[in-house]
Amino acid sequence: MKKYLLLIAVLAAITACSEGKGESEQAGTLTNATLVASMDTEQVKSVMTDYANFRPLVQAGINIYRVEYKTMLDGKDIDVSGLFVIPDGLSAQTPIIVYNHWTMQKDEAPSFCNDSQYYTDIGLCYSLAAIFRCVILIPDYIGHGISSDTMHPYVHAETLGQASLDIIRAYAGYTGMTAGAPPANNNVVILGYSEGGYSSVALHKKIQETAKDLNVVKTYAGAGPYDIENFVKEVMRQDMDLSANSISSYLWVLATYVEYSGYTREYAKMFSAADNEILKSNNYSLGYLAKYPINQNPQNLFHKDFMDDVLNDRDEEFGGILKDNSLAHFVPSDSLILFHSEADSWVYVSNTVNTYNNMKRENAPVRCEIIPAGENKDHAEAAIIFFRSVVMNMFITHTFGL
Repeated sequence: MKKYLLLIAVLAAITACSEGKGESEQAGTLTNATLVASMDTEQVKSVMTDYANFRPLVQAGINIYRVEYKTMLDGKDIDVSGLFVIPDGLSAQTPIIVYNHWTMQKDEAPSFCNDSQYYTDIGLCYSLAAIFRCVILIPDYIGHGISSDTMHPYVHAETLGQASLDIIRAYAGYTGMTAGAPPANNNVVILGYSEGGYSSVALHKKIQETAKDLNVVKTYAGAGPYDIENFVKEVMRQDMDLSANSISSYLWVLATYVEYSGYTREYAKMFSAADNEILKSNNYSLGYLAKYPINQNPQNLFHKDFMDDVLNDRDEEFGGILKDNSLAHFVPSDSLILFHSEADSWVYVSNTVNTYNNMKRENAPVRCEIIPAGENKDHAEAAIIFFRSVVMNMFITHTFGL
């Protein structure tokens, strides 16, 4: 076992010499890879409930590995986890797909899945691996899986992009370590919806800016809060009760910016007196969609001075944090497809529209697919449409040269 870990460390150190490793020599180091399930083609087809039309395209069985690797948080190394989904008969020329998952609780981390637990998004990953004979890398992110003792940095561009980049580095270590495994190539396809859509663009940006040895073939990003600067203001302008999921997720973002971006305004000066008492009694535990009996109308939930300062750009500290985590002005040099539903009441479609318009003004290779409001597809309902669209797009456009 000691020899095994030493070999991994040596391979990771070699990988770390490439561009984009930051200050850490450990980030991207694979520390464990355990085969947890294997599925033949018929077993894969049996879990393709949401993708039944694509069953005839399945051409390989898959192997699912639970993995642990190193990434960075606040400039320090941290152990995180995820999944490798590797098909039988993998071609070395096939691009790697990184799947970035949506918002979830701690116990829903992808690495907790096995062949008897089927989710729409995990089923998508199994389907893609089996159809296109491609590797799927699925990071849990910091704060999920083995790092669940750490609060997940929700809608935090730097850490999400880093954790996803480092699972690519970890897979490169795996292919060097495992006899008979095809070598990892430098072509990457990125995919995700909701928080995963945001994480996908964050990874695209991270690779473009820091990992020149990698090539983004295409990114499929659905319904992410890319334009967080304007999204926060749009939420604060609402004068009606929002859903409990929406409110709790918005507060999770706020807690992230206090915890990981160092925002200094006191919580008591962010919330109304009554709501602050409730949140204070729960130690301001605002992560993982924590729900409390608080006002769901932003006009009543947030302190008026806080809203006025944000809406009128007087809170320069908070404005700077939002700008740091906004992806709306990123200019991708490689193909990016954005997707959103106009009827999305959780992550407003303006996030995608603003981001797309900004990118097009810079002549970026970006496309946008919008579901009209008349189809009444809210955030969760639009997800399966997005996933099916991705499979069809990959097949029709021959992304992998099939």
